[in-house]
Amino acid sequence: KHVRFSSQPADENLLGDRCSKWILGRFYDDKNIATGPVFERAEMNYSKAKVFFKEGTAEGLKAEKGSLDYFEVAGTDLNFQTAKAQINGNTILISSDKISRIAHIRYNWTIKPNQGLVNGNGLPVVPFTTAKHIYPRTIDTKGEEVLPEEFSLPITQWKNEGAVILNNKLSTGVKGKYHLGSTGIQASSFGPNLYVNSVYQGSPAEGKIISGDYLYGVNGKLLSKDFLKDIAKAITQAESREGKGIIVFDLMRKGKKMSVQLELEVLGSFSSTSPYDCPKTDRIIANAESYLAKQGGFVQNAMIPTQYADVLFLLAAGSPEYQGLVRRFIYNRISKWDPKKPVDPLGRKSDGGPWRLSAEILLISEYYLATGDDGVLPFLSYCCDNLTSIQIRGVTDYGPWPKVQPGQTGGWRHNFYGGAGYGTMPAIGVPAVLGYHLSKEAGVKYDINGYHRAVNWFLHNGAKVGSI
Repeated sequence: KHVRFSSQPADENLLGDRCSKWILGRFYDDKNIATGPVFERAEMNYSKAKVFFKEGTAEGLKAEKGSLDYFEVAGTDLNFQTAKAQINGNTILISSDKISRIAHIRYNWTIKPNQGLVNGNGLPVVPFTTAKHIYPRTIDTKGEEVLPEEFSLPITQWKNEGAVILNNKLSTGVKGKYHLGSTGIQASSFGPNLYVNSVYQGSPAEGKIISGDYLYGVNGKLLSKDFLKDIAKAITQAESREGKGIIVFDLMRKGKKMSVQLELEVLGSFSSTSPYDCPKTDRIIANAESYLAKQGGFVQNAMIPTQYADVLFLLAAGSPEYQGLVRRFIYNRISKWDPKKPVDPLGRKSDGGPWRLSAEILLISEYYLATGDDGVLPFLSYCCDNLTSIQIRGVTDYGPWPKVQPGQTGGWRHNFYGGAGYGTMPAIGVPAVLGYHLSKEAGVKYDINGYHRAVNWFLHNGAKVGSI
């Protein structure tokens, strides 16, 4: 059995056993197989095939009932069909009554792989496929279809004058996946190229680059697979005094290739001590403060955690002229609170979900420690107890929530109660742990059990080794 939405075994003892076998075999004991069988090659003969594994990884090959059903074969059309498979020593014999000439083989090529085909050390065969096709990251490739060359080539190498859209999978809406910094461009990737979804009003790109353009180069160089780094370097150069604010994009618009020049604000270069004692960093912060102030302190249509992050930024930046916006945001939230409303200890009527409450206690505790405004402390205590009421409890604790999985105690799922297999969310848990701690420093009285559970969750999930 797996943890839901994951290929990780639900049984932590099994996971630990496999890890120990890997360590022993890899570093201490040559007789202990350190890995599951790893695919090496396949020999095809019309409707039959033989699968070979790397030497020493498939000794003692054995299969649980049904585990051999995960072998599939396909012809050159990549239309995969279930195949018949049987163990032959350290190899697998394949046959098919549906594919007359096998061209490709794959095993366990699924979101949650079966783990019943193992070697003598009990380690499962590593999933594999012989169909080596590279697909663009933003393209849905269900069915393993063969994509047109426009999905993998720079625009300069296209044979057609326009893009080929396969099953309408290119994201052509207003919102793009990538925000290209101070240019003001929102874009989606299309192979090594970028499709322009929209341009921010008042940005350098407004009126010069338009929705529907395809970007394929910057400052005379083709975009690489690390196109964000390419554009970041070009922006950094443009913002320097030597760059004079100039950045040039190569693009295709309605089948015609052209170059478009944008003018960015000259901010200078980062100092060696950045972000400290750095005029450019100071200017970037001032620009961000000014932008958020024009929005009322936060981006109005953003997700709730992002709104709190915007206000926390203004608080941290510390410019006196913007602190009124911070106070207004916090007291506007407090004005909607009913002090007479009790906290439901089982979380069924919590005032705000885990995303809002974790962001809330972090912001308000930081606000109190920065300003000494004790008018927020009763509400901060209420928020801490509300967050505790929807926290994942111990495995044996009674409540209306689903069964708790090992390692989840003290964290928070996406929603309360959330599904039993839905993992804990670090984006909720980390600000929650920080907020609990800062509230404790502020002298706020709340159910300290929530704090201790959260710290244990933080430690259990990798804090000691720098991983959450």
